[in-house]
Formats: sequence, C-alpha cells, structure tokens
Amino acid sequence: MYLFILSFIVGNLSVVLFSQIPNLILVASVASIFIVLSILVKYKVLICVTGLLLGIFWVMLFAGWHLNRRIDKNIEGKTISIVGTISSMPVSYQNSISFNFKTIYFNNHKRKLNLKLNWYKIKTSLHVGEKWRLSVRLKRPHGFMNPGGFDYEAWLFVKDISATGYIVNRQNNELITVSKYSYLVTKLRQDIQENVTNHFSNDSLVGFLPALLVGSRQFITQPQWQILRLTGTNHLIAIAGLHIGLVAGFIFFLVNFLWRLSYKLTLLIPAKQVAANFSVLGALFYSLLAGFPIQTQRAMIMLFVLLAVVFFKRHILPWQTYFYALFLVLIINPLNVLMSGFWMSFIAVAIIIYAMQGRLKSHGFWWSWGRVQLVIMVGLFPITIYIYHSTSLIGFIANIIAVPWFAFIVMPLCVLSLLTMLFSQKLAFLFLWLVLKNFDFLWKILTFLASQPFSAWHPTHLSIFALCSASIGVLLLLAPKGFYSRKLCVIFFLPLLFGHQKTPKYGEFWITMLDVGQGLSLVLQTKSHALIYDTGPSFSDNFNMGDAVIIPYLQVNNVDHINLMMISHGDNDHIGGSFALINNLDVRKILTIVPDRYINKASYCYAGQQWQWDGISFNVLWPPKGEYSKKNNSSCVLKVSNGKNSVLFTGDIEKPVELKLIKQYKTKLQSSILVAPHHGSKTSSSLPFLNVVNPSFVLYGVGYRNRFHFPNTNVMNRYKSLGVKQYESSKDGAIIFEISNAAIKAPTLYRIDHRHLWNEE
Repeated sequence: MYLFILSFIVGNLSVVLFSQIPNLILVASVASIFIVLSILVKYKVLICVTGLLLGIFWVMLFAGWHLNRRIDKNIEGKTISIVGTISSMPVSYQNSISFNFKTIYFNNHKRKLNLKLNWYKIKTSLHVGEKWRLSVRLKRPHGFMNPGGFDYEAWLFVKDISATGYIVNRQNNELITVSKYSYLVTKLRQDIQENVTNHFSNDSLVGFLPALLVGSRQFITQPQWQILRLTGTNHLIAIAGLHIGLVAGFIFFLVNFLWRLSYKLTLLIPAKQVAANFSVLGALFYSLLAGFPIQTQRAMIMLFVLLAVVFFKRHILPWQTYFYALFLVLIINPLNVLMSGFWMSFIAVAIIIYAMQGRLKSHGFWWSWGRVQLVIMVGLFPITIYIYHSTSLIGFIANIIAVPWFAFIVMPLCVLSLLTMLFSQKLAFLFLWLVLKNFDFLWKILTFLASQPFSAWHPTHLSIFALCSASIGVLLLLAPKGFYSRKLCVIFFLPLLFGHQKTPKYGEFWITMLDVGQGLSLVLQTKSHALIYDTGPSFSDNFNMGDAVIIPYLQVNNVDHINLMMISHGDNDHIGGSFALINNLDVRKILTIVPDRYINKASYCYAGQQWQWDGISFNVLWPPKGEYSKKNNSSCVLKVSNGKNSVLFTGDIEKPVELKLIKQYKTKLQSSILVAPHHGSKTSSSLPFLNVVNPSFVLYGVGYRNRFHFPNTNVMNRYKSLGVKQYESSKDGAIIFEISNAAIKAPTLYRIDHRHLWNEE
C-alpha cells in the first residue's frame, strides 16, 4: 500500500513536467492493463507502475477540467454581463473589495464558473450568499513570473478560478436576492469576523482573532507577519493540524469529564466513545469555519481514522494513518501537490512520526514537548529554506514559549468563545478579550525575540543539490540514538554553508527586468554591488512589489544588501515597493527626484553624477541639477557601461526630454539595451532618439492587458523597423541579461523557460 501511494504521489507530481495534457484515454488504458497485471502477479514493480499511471491520469483529469473552464481569450477586456452568487468572504482593501463569485449566467449563457473579482470605489457592504447581476471585465488567470516569486497562476489553477477581473460601475449592477441557505458556513464565518473586528476595532492585535476563529488572515499587517516569520511562529496563526488537534483534545476532555459525572450515561455508552465522537464533530465544524484548507483536511482524516480505532477497538500504526490521510487528500484534489502548505503539513507530520516513533519513553511532559518542537524545527529546515529562502534561528525558543501558551490558554479560550456565541455574545467577547490580553503579553516576547540580530539566517547558497544534501543530513540527525551514521549529518549540511553562488566577474554586470505588472523595476548586479532601479507599484498596505517580487528575487540570488536604490520619480508604479525594501533590507543609499518621500538616506539624482563599481561605469544623464518638477520628464536617467556594452535606464521621460538628451549628449547615448521610455507610450521613443541610442534590445515594463495599452503599437512598429529585438515583462516574465565584453546574448525569459500547464503563453 505504501509503495502504491508513493507512486501515486509521483504520478501527481508529473503535472509540473507536462507542457500539455496527454491523451487521457491512452493513459487510462495502459493503467487498466497494469491494474489487471498487478492483481494477477503481485510484483512490487507492477504496483509502483500502476500507482504512477493512476496518479498521472488522476492529476491530468483535474488539470484538464480546470483548464477547460478558463474563459476564452476573445472575451478578455470586453464588458460582459454575469449573474451569480458571492461565494467567499469579501476582503476589503483601501479602495476596493475582493471576493470570489460563482456564476449562474455568464455572458447571457447558463454556465457555472468561479471568478475572482475586485469592486473599486464601492460604498455598500457585500455579503456571502448575495445574488448579483454585474457588468464585468475579465482576463484569464495571469500572475507575475519571477525567480523566487509566488506563482499566482498556479494558486488560481489549484483553486479552479476561471478568470479574474473587476466590476464596471454601471447602473445595471443590482442585487437580485439574498440566499438564506447557500454558503451557510461561509456566512457564519463572515458574521463572526465582522462582529469580532467591529467590537475590538481599537486593539492593534485584533487581526489575530478572525485568523484563529475563522481562518481569515486579511487583518494581520505586514510588520506582524514579519515578526511571525522571524520567530518561526507563523504556523500558529494558520489553522492547521495543531489547532485541530487542540480543539479536538479540549472537546474530548470536556465531554469525557461531563459524561463521567452521570453513572447511568457511562453504563449506556462508554465516555471515551462519546467524547471521541464529539471531539471529531467539533474539530470538523472548526475546520469548516477555517475554510477547510489542506492542513485541516489532513488533520480531519487522521482524526476520523483515530475515531474508528477508538470506536471499533482496533490498533493502527501511525504510518498507516499518515498514508491514508495523504492518499485521501490527493484523491480529493491531486493538484494540491502544487501548494506549499500541502508539503509543509505532511512533511511536518512525517518528521514527527519518524523522529518519535519507536524511541524510549521520555522523562516528563516538558522534555517531550521541547523535543517535538526541536524535531519540527530541524525537520522542516530544508523545505523552509526552499520556500522562504531563510529560517528562524530563534524558532525553537519562540515555539517552546508560544505553543504551550496556545495549547493551554489561547485555543481553549477561542473554543469557549465559539461555543458561547451560540447563546451569549457578551460572554464570548469576554473570552476573546482574555485571548487578546494573553496574546498581547506573548506578542511582546515575540517582538523582542524578532528584534535580535541573530533571529534569522539567510543561507548564501541555495542550489537543489545543497537542499537535497541538507535533507539527508536532517534524516541522519533525527535517526535513533546509536545509529552508526548519525555523526555524518554534519557533512551533508556543509553545501549550504560553503557552496559557491555564481556572480558576475569583474567588468561584467547582470540586469534583470522584473515582472511587476504595470510598473517598472530592474535589478543590476556587479561582482560585489547591487543597484535597484525603481521598485514597481504598491496596491495596498499589505501588498506591494517590494515584498512580493523584489525581496524574494534578491534572496534567491543571495543579495543581502542594496548599495544604491534609484527611484526615477514619484509615481506609484515606480516608487511603490521601495518602502518595503527599506524596512527589510540594508539599503545604503537612495537617489531620486523625490527625496522628501523618505526619512533619510535619500538625496537628489542629477546629471553629472558618476561612479564606478567593479569595472562598471555609472553615469546619471538627467535631470539637470535643481530642475525637479517631480513628474515624468524629471525622471532620473542612468547609463551603465563596461566599455563594450551598455544599458540606458530612462524612467518615464517623453519626447521633449529625449530631444534635449540628444542635443546634450549626442552619440554618448548609444546603448546596447534600452529600457523603453514611459513603458513604450506613444508620447516617447521618438525616431530621432532611437536613431541616436541605436539599441539592439528594448525592454518594456508593462502589465498584462494594462488599461494604457502599453506598449503602443506604433512605437513597437518603430522599433521593429530598426531591427530592435523587443521584450515585454507581461509576456516574458523576468528578463535576465548577463553582460560581458562579448556580444550580448539573447536574454533568459523566465515565463518562457519556466512555463507549466497552468501558465499563460
């Protein structure tokens, strides 16, 4: 059974290898043959092949279903009418509300689709279960594609989202009715969230209450998430197996105690059986309140198995429970293998079973508790490094304090608050007030720990080989005491410490135009320096391109400081992510035309500034000193050259400045690569300017189907007539050039080179 399930998982993982859906009839036919053979001839190889083929068939069946439900390309950007129901809790941002919408009628045809919509500048509140007629503009699932970045398209793919878009504010948008019976649990989740956040609105930690009660983390701020990550306690906020276990355990203890108070009841049904049933029902209800994510699915399956063991008085091995849960989660949705939460959840449990099963009994509760926390921290070390590019060094200390606090105080109070909400909201709020008071004290401890300079470690080398080697080291380290190869674990951790990361040589530089949507951000690296030119937009207090794209990219490339950040001008699509970089990285100098937007480190950029790094020359060409209108035509213009090849960064300058640059610099403007002025707008990239610059490549920093229709068609034709090779971040993802004194090679295009089934072409 174990071999079959492991082979099935490998088959599910094939979804990352295929570029198109294979012939499922052929796969099913071959799988059927192997099923018959494995029944007749019970060879392990046949069982493995059967599991592999069934895994491929099952995951591709789901993949094909999800891909076929995407909207047609000819609908993108058009205003269409839809009728359907709000199916998720609306999430409020500064100027918009985001929610999932399940259609009944789509473009005047009966069709059920899952859409993710934004409604801008809406004044009314939205609620789950409301049936609306809306005018919308949609696009197929599309996200940013960058090294180290979150694959939003994969997330939409797993969630079966057919399109994303926004509501066009028109008079024919109308609320049709409110369903009383659909999405009952989600309605309850929204009611609890609204009541709690409204009642405790003045408390800075109120965002943790809906996270713990209903699995909604929208109110937790970025600084708070940073503290959780640095202390390795973010798992406490995401409702998972720990929370389900605590809820089930508390209910079991409570029901078992109350049932035993009655002699007659204990004779009728044993207290343990009643308590087990109530604990599972309570845990199931809590899982539903949390939105039933993967982690709770795994925990609930394990609880059902344990319930069966108690009820039927049978014995089952931990690994059997584990593999049954693993298999059933993938039967429910095999695409879960694309989610990091799936791997974190199941690897954590596997590590605990591996490290704790078959060992000698411990010397007391706290020894056991501390050992479990240490095992989890060590066991998850490789996958944590892989997903987050860092690991907490104080996670063990933080969890030793925080986990018991959650187990014995916070979670029981949360359970009591949910139970008492049924008959007394005042009493429920009293329990939640106690939660906040406890959390406030705990938060001070976590904040202190996170502020320590040694709180987190960012490895200097993150190759796949180093991570696999570290995983072997973990298995050896957690092996039973006396295992003859245990001491060899140190050797397997060495690649993380002493591995070599490829960097530019002296006289070479690399530039990467990041995919930040409708905006601009480039990273330039020399042998020992890093420069950021613009930082993309910020969409809300909790989402900006600095956190979402630039920092993960720098971590993957082991850049731990920024020597210079140049912000061409003050528009949001250029400056929005810069504040996140300042808050999270060592930014040593800032040049911009809007230094007043920063508290310190910032000064004006102006023509004539120049410097050299590692054999590379940097020259600021615009604006003239003292001429700062803080608009497009005052953008900082920078030329970078190694003597043979050069790059011209132009910000959002337009034709008037282009002509002035020609007059002032003439042939000195010549550059191999040109970052298109103003994203390729029709007001820029004049023919005289292009003739003087004479680029071989032009890069457009643009968003997918952006409302400005950048780059302009006439501008693109102009570049094409000059034989310039053109690249767009929206179509190509991150665009990476490695520039030496030789002729510039074609760039690495991240979206093209890392394209999967679910990624748009």
